[in-house]
Amino acid sequence: MPENCLEWQDKLAQVNQQLKEAQARIAQLEARTQYLPQATPSLQPLQSATDRYFQKIIDRSGDHIVLTDAYTNILYSNSVAQILGYSVEEYSTMGILALLHPGEIAKAEAFWRSVLESPNQTKVEVLHARHKAGHYVWVEVNSVNLLHDPELGVVITNTRDVTDRRRTEEALQESETFFRNTFEQAAVGMAHTALDGTWLRVNQRMCEIVGYSKEELKTKTFQELTHPDDLEADLAQSRRAQAGEFQTY
Repeated sequence: MPENCLEWQDKLAQVNQQLKEAQARIAQLEARTQYLPQATPSLQPLQSATDRYFQKIIDRSGDHIVLTDAYTNILYSNSVAQILGYSVEEYSTMGILALLHPGEIAKAEAFWRSVLESPNQTKVEVLHARHKAGHYVWVEVNSVNLLHDPELGVVITNTRDVTDRRRTEEALQESETFFRNTFEQAAVGMAHTALDGTWLRVNQRMCEIVGYSKEELKTKTFQELTHPDDLEADLAQSRRAQAGEFQTY
């Protein structure tokens, strides 16, 4: 076989390989773009296995994803049942504001205005929304305004249930408030000091005992207020506490 024929066969094989790679790449791109339906897709039958595949992923993501126009009209919504108990059809019919606690409508409207006024910026708010069962849950709302984007032209909002997190934060705040009140109102002097003896926090009773204000004590160390005859014993106790031999003295 002439040498030039072999060269053409090699070139043809390379072209065929490149064509196969290009076709595979096109198929990948189509798979990535076809899953986003064009109009109210959640209310229409999905047309392909690819649509159904990505819809299952989105519905099980744990987040509620909704696309709206500037007037909060719902263009697309995945399943909201995990968070609020409603079907997509029920949610789309009722609308977003109808599910919010009446006392938070003004807060939600102000949030939406900030979203519309800030293109391409993610805005975050925590709101109280009504579950289908009748109780209210705390939801964190993340919205980004892409109305200016010629390919999207929507506001994308992700919502997740943060009720447990909110309860934890409230319990922590109550605990901190209880400790602060107990500390401040104690009938005995109480203080927190650093390892070097600096006063970090003192209650009012401690101030009354030593005769200094809280501001004055924060500029001093407990060594300065300890009688010289007691200082060495006090420092020894402090070193033992720092070594873990006991927690208080």
